[in-house]
Amino acid sequence: MAKAALLLATEPLDRVTGRVAYSQLILKEFGWIPEAKGIGVDPARPGSGYSQI
Repeated sequence: MAKAALLLATEPLDRVTGRVAYSQLILKEFGWIPEAKGIGVDPARPGSGYSQI
């Protein structure tokens, strides 16, 4: 989560503002990690709440 917070604080605003995302997905999308895993990544474990909107 700390890496995702750093990413959100350092990337240009037009690329990250207004997003609802899981930390693993956004880190993978921006190339900060090679592979995302966990809740919200695997279609069999879709997550909940605002991530479903």
